[in-house]
Amino acid sequence: MASVVIAGDVSGTCTLQAANAAGTTVLSLPTTSGTLVSSGSVPAAGSTTQVQYNNAGVLTGSANMVFNGTTLTVNDLTDSSLTSGRVVYAGTAGNLTNNAGLTYDGTNLTTTGRTLAAGFFNSTNVTGWLVGATTADLYTNNGLVMSTTSAGLFQMNSGYGSVATAYGCRAWINYNGTGSSIRGSGNISSATNNGVGDITINFANAMPDANFSWAITQQLNGTGNADTGASSTARTLGTSAWGASFLRILTMSNTNLSQETPLVLSVQVFR
Repeated sequence: MASVVIAGDVSGTCTLQAANAAGTTVLSLPTTSGTLVSSGSVPAAGSTTQVQYNNAGVLTGSANMVFNGTTLTVNDLTDSSLTSGRVVYAGTAGNLTNNAGLTYDGTNLTTTGRTLAAGFFNSTNVTGWLVGATTADLYTNNGLVMSTTSAGLFQMNSGYGSVATAYGCRAWINYNGTGSSIRGSGNISSATNNGVGDITINFANAMPDANFSWAITQQLNGTGNADTGASSTARTLGTSAWGASFLRILTMSNTNLSQETPLVLSVQVFR
């Protein structure tokens, strides 16, 4: 039968030491308070590498938390201080935390009210889109190359050295006056031949207002000569020469200023 050794030390601690032998030693403690320090082999709960824990007073282990001496692996970890959908990061003193300003729904990563430290986004650490509540910025290895502002302006850097608002061509057309047909166009729904040298161009999507600018060139014959300048700009025909949805143009010869049908009429509209 195994024996139990009771030994004391100068600190006043009494140690109950099970015998180093096969079998199980049962120690029954009195109800009075005291400290039990045991030594010897104690059967472990759970399987190898499983971390043991108190389960209703019984020592047990779980495959959901294992430690191999170097790495602690945990499955289904829940932190009651975190909020669902928020991105978790290390905060003060390395404690896990989250913030409503950075969320992820499994598909989209969303930032709101972003504040960026100077120099944080540069060619060494960030490429791609940075999307905020009202703006979006595109970064490449060359830095910021494209933006949309809170006012809805599109900005870009296309070799100009900086990102600035780009004013694109809102409509264009290459019109064949002799055949009353459109060779090519953008944002043009139709072109109406009102008579010799009188063409109305209709926009597929109207301009915000009539305060747009246009550029025109024309070719009146098949020799390749193009007439440009005042004689080929739109002439005001009462109050209906142009509007948010159309532009009416008179084409005429620079030689005698008579209206003539153009072989080529090229128009670009900017707003």
